[in-house]
Amino acid sequence: MSTDPTAGTPYRHRIAESVADQLPHDEQLLGATRLVLPINSARYDENLEERSSLKDLALLQHLMVLVRPAPKPVAGFPLHWDMVLGLTRNRILVYKPRRGSHQPGGYLGSVPLSQLTKVELATVPDRLGRTLAVKFNLDHGPRLMLDVLAGYRADTEHFVEEAQHHLEVRRFLG
Repeated sequence: MSTDPTAGTPYRHRIAESVADQLPHDEQLLGATRLVLPINSARYDENLEERSSLKDLALLQHLMVLVRPAPKPVAGFPLHWDMVLGLTRNRILVYKPRRGSHQPGGYLGSVPLSQLTKVELATVPDRLGRTLAVKFNLDHGPRLMLDVLAGYRADTEHFVEEAQHHLEVRRFLG
């Protein structure tokens, strides 16, 4: 039995208070998830031997996020190694998480939904089997693929469904 009183509560409800200062009174949080930029070098230890333990990989990725410089920006999409994404009817809000917390910390910026053509789930083969990722197709730019942080699958599925719904409504309304 979990001792976490928020267990089972959708992530968007758990972070709603933290993102309220970024939302105008007529905008509400429709979805939220945690995504990470893939860190390919995390598969090897200091002796260049392939790591076999998922726990070792998760720890190494966490440590690399703390010490690596910020990733190169992608035009139209603010990035960090570890991100909290919030979805509203008009945009995606992007935050760095607070250190040692799952709550949003530093606000990195937002992506208007009008700049996206598609948001979809993708299953990507990796060295340990398969990874769930979210693919963002920017209207006038690259496709961006971000890995889903473990434990956020249901929240991510909801986030993608809501984003796709609002993109389809925008296309329909012209």
